[in-house]
Amino acid sequence: MSHADIDPLMQLDNLLACLDEGRVPAAETCLWLADGVRRMIDGTALDTALGLVRKGAPPVRHRLAQIRADMLLASAVRVVPVPYPSPSVWDRCQRLAPLLSRYVRGAWRSDRRLADAPGGDVWRVYAWHSLQLCPDPPLTPNGLWALVKRDKERRLQPQPHTLLAHLMSHPCHNPPNASPSSAPSGRR
Repeated sequence: MSHADIDPLMQLDNLLACLDEGRVPAAETCLWLADGVRRMIDGTALDTALGLVRKGAPPVRHRLAQIRADMLLASAVRVVPVPYPSPSVWDRCQRLAPLLSRYVRGAWRSDRRLADAPGGDVWRVYAWHSLQLCPDPPLTPNGLWALVKRDKERRLQPQPHTLLAHLMSHPCHNPPNASPSSAPSGRR
């Protein structure tokens, strides 16, 4: 089995889900793990042997931080107030882009040193948490639209994935100091 044919994060995710649930992993996952352990015995570091570290690719923790940051920013898109009823996702992306751009170029410079997110607009709380993880967010409506699309695809996976579920249940996914009064009313 070639490491190029599989997504190591999804294999690791499947393995963790199976272990958590007390069931046997899929055959593909077992082969992936066995191959990785054999490579480790031959002297390769386990994370490299499992394909979790690839030359030129960011470390797994960075990839997971990016996924978590994207989830948080997608939440900011969902809650940004738009001054008319029933806005589309595109409307929300167009509204958030200039707000986020101003925040990143202005208040974020001092807010990033805070121990917790500043109060105020809910979108800003999500943005603060996202920026703590990855300080280079998309600042255009098209960039935010692509991010929301990726986030939606992750959420529509045919089976729950332990790593992604963990990311979605992370405490900063639902920030504690987000004021419910600033959340949008109506459909999302």
